[in-house]
Amino acid sequence: MPKIYMTEIDKTSSDKQKVYNDLTKKGIVKDRPDDINIGLADERGREMIVNSKLEKKRMIVRKFDNICIVLMLSAVFIIAASAAIDVFLKSKAADTFLLNTNRSAYISESGDYIFGSFENYVTIGDTLEYAFDILGFPDFYIKESGQFFYGDSYIIVENDKVVGYYKDGKEEFHVTVGYKDEGISNAIGIGDSAGRVVKKLGSPDIYLKQKWIYKNYNERFEKNIYDSSEKNLIVIFDDDYTVSAYEFTE
Repeated sequence: MPKIYMTEIDKTSSDKQKVYNDLTKKGIVKDRPDDINIGLADERGREMIVNSKLEKKRMIVRKFDNICIVLMLSAVFIIAASAAIDVFLKSKAADTFLLNTNRSAYISESGDYIFGSFENYVTIGDTLEYAFDILGFPDFYIKESGQFFYGDSYIIVENDKVVGYYKDGKEEFHVTVGYKDEGISNAIGIGDSAGRVVKKLGSPDIYLKQKWIYKNYNERFEKNIYDSSEKNLIVIFDDDYTVSAYEFTE
């Protein structure tokens, strides 16, 4: 339908005024030129009389409907995009992309996998001074091996940096490299990044650089904290910290 344009009756051409007068005489419209404007109508070019007040209301309603449609479509797009991003971030493709595009954010010069900071927890790459702030002073340490013992648990330190740890499991030990994501499968596979292993299994019980050990796991990748007869899951990483091998041992 062509766009309708409006004009006041006394500013129209003689032909348009004639249409208006003819329709008024027939009683089709009321003779109220202050309320009624004249303009072009449909594709056949027929002249018609339009109530300007009603037309303005119609245009306002149309604009409101259009705004509602745009807002609704925007909301649908945002929800869909958020869902797609969430799926991507939980996928192996995201781990590969992030590792390839920003490898330095993960692997330090010493070859350790760096996860970031965790409030009130020590993690790989933290300084020995920071470890003391969180864990307190150790019960004892072995200088040659860089092991600082807290009960039966310990951190491994090289050049004043935390590079590994051992969790005894019978006591609380505030050392971690991340937390398990309950929203994804816990089964790991060859080629998974270190970050993805953490999302699936959580922080390992023993971190020895490219060798991680998860205690008391069965072959369905399920941990049993009450049964020490379960096997240990050993995960081996390559230099890029992607899984190159894993096995379950007695």
